[in-house]
Amino acid sequence: MAEIGLRLIGVFYLAAAFYVGRTLITGRSLTAMLEALAQGPATRATRWRDHWLAAGTIPVGLGGMMLAVLSWLALPLFLIGLAQQVLYLGLVAPRWLDPHDEPVAAERAATRNAAVVYSVATALVAMAAADGRLLPLGAFDPALVAAIMTLAAVLVAGFAFLYLRAGRLTDYGGGGDDGDDDAIDRADEQALPARAYAPPAPDMPPSYSVMADFGCHPVWSIRPADYGSVDPADLDISRQLEADLARWADEFEQSLDPENPAEPRWTTEAHAEHEARGRDLAERLAAEFAASGRAGWQVFAFSTDAGHVRVSPSGEVRPHDAHS
Repeated sequence: MAEIGLRLIGVFYLAAAFYVGRTLITGRSLTAMLEALAQGPATRATRWRDHWLAAGTIPVGLGGMMLAVLSWLALPLFLIGLAQQVLYLGLVAPRWLDPHDEPVAAERAATRNAAVVYSVATALVAMAAADGRLLPLGAFDPALVAAIMTLAAVLVAGFAFLYLRAGRLTDYGGGGDDGDDDAIDRADEQALPARAYAPPAPDMPPSYSVMADFGCHPVWSIRPADYGSVDPADLDISRQLEADLARWADEFEQSLDPENPAEPRWTTEAHAEHEARGRDLAERLAAEFAASGRAGWQVFAFSTDAGHVRVSPSGEVRPHDAHS
């Protein structure tokens, strides 16, 4: 019965590591998207907290795997995992991370409780090792040892790859995790002046609206002569604004359930928030037009309630009845 209990503890912590790892990867992806939308990197404390917790997930998961097969390697792995948690709660978080990235009280309490439970599990593993219930690697079939080690290596490498990749999903220019470098790159790009552009002489000024639609570019020409979606890359605007418009359009694409198009995935509030950010993008588009000699070009933002609403670089909005 004792061996069964130990195996169950091992399976529990292996599953817990999978869950925490998945949560960290998802959270890291969301953080990257929020960085992009806010046009600024997350705090260094936030990044290092994620890195620390991700590193701590590895000994917990591997320790659970080794305990599930009653390997003596479970003991050092559990001790490493416990030391990491104690060091985090007692020194790293309160001294270097919390002052810059204040934790949620409930989440910190849950972390402490998890550390207490893990310390009890570690004590049980230590007693099992002292009683000879955990076996050295030499007691296992070499083929089984090779299979376990290979699986462990694949899991660690896979987690590391997905975790690092999640932080790069929305990096501008494919940068890495260095927040300062990202900030410098974005600042340099935003500081570049918009290039002068000489528009043709049409019967009416070019008129563009920021509007999301499935399978279309996020900017539309609403001038009757050339009505239709327009690739932002053809508008001679900054790469930063091009990327933000593309990301905004991609988010809208995700609101459609291909298997049930009549039932959107977004709530009414989510659609309203997305349209509000579209208005911000339209104001930025108007500002870049004005800065590059195209002040006469009209820019609109589409609203479900009001139709195409004209915007100005200052953020002032004016309903435009002709395009409602």
